[in-house]
Amino acid sequence: MKNLFIALLFLTIANFSFADSWDNLTKEQAEAVVRELEENPYIFDYCDCCSHEGSYAAKVRLLKVTSTEIKPCAWEPESFSVTVDVVVIAHLPYQEAGPDVTAMTSKKKEIDVYTIAMNYTWTYNPGEKSASPLYTTVPYDKYDTDKKPCKSYFKFPTPEQGKGIIKDGKYKSWYKKKIGK
Repeated sequence: MKNLFIALLFLTIANFSFADSWDNLTKEQAEAVVRELEENPYIFDYCDCCSHEGSYAAKVRLLKVTSTEIKPCAWEPESFSVTVDVVVIAHLPYQEAGPDVTAMTSKKKEIDVYTIAMNYTWTYNPGEKSASPLYTTVPYDKYDTDKKPCKSYFKFPTPEQGKGIIKDGKYKSWYKKKIGK
């Protein structure tokens, strides 16, 4: 009985851990995320609060969203999640200070399905002209926590930095339209 109690206690603590991705949205929030991704399809898959030692945290990917779908949240049935089809455009090294856009690499064309997380999806922030967590551009109020990223906002790679790596023809025009260079 004691072991059962301890196991239940650990499960309860794990259930309330907020280090997990924030993919449980209201219908209105999910619709706002879809609108954001239609306007800004270039995003980063980036866990800024993760330890750089971990395998997930060591990956920073620049993605292009090609389609979106609102679905019921897998772990919170009364909420919704946004699932996207993406093309991986580039990989960036994770460093203690954040992603290094000057050392990005390209691999063969990768296609992936990705569930948008408000804290691990970084999008274009027009006020900062930088990448920032999605919850800074689409209001998200599920958790009463300090909603400051662990790492600083960072710049999207310039078309010059992406030359030969970013093989998406629309990235350059999107960049010029948004950032103005």
